[in-house]
Amino acid sequence: MDTDKFNIIVLLYMNNTTIQFFIIGLICTQLSVTQLKKIIHQKRPTGAKSTSYGMPSKRAGRAFYIVTFLLLLNRSPTLLTKVIYIVYILGDCGFRYIDNEHSVVQLLVGGILGILFGCGFYNMSIMQ
Repeated sequence: MDTDKFNIIVLLYMNNTTIQFFIIGLICTQLSVTQLKKIIHQKRPTGAKSTSYGMPSKRAGRAFYIVTFLLLLNRSPTLLTKVIYIVYILGDCGFRYIDNEHSVVQLLVGGILGILFGCGFYNMSIMQ
């Protein structure tokens, strides 16, 4: 099952406020990472196909945001759910590294931002 579809299915079972915070947080994560790329101006690794700046990784930010938010929603995930999350992150981030589109540091910074935004927006969603 495609992990994006899996995440959407999980979100459909949540109340509207949770979904709204999830979507707003995801958008904020992506916009923030995009703005940071323009401020930091760090190029991608040599040989990258993309010509835009690479620091931080927008895909890592998105992947870690989604997984963080969903793990906080379900604090006792099944083994299958954990495997899906790990495969999603390794697939999304790992291939960006293997394809020489991002350095490890660019992926780590994007991932940290995703985790921070995921925790922040999850906490805002439960305060409602």
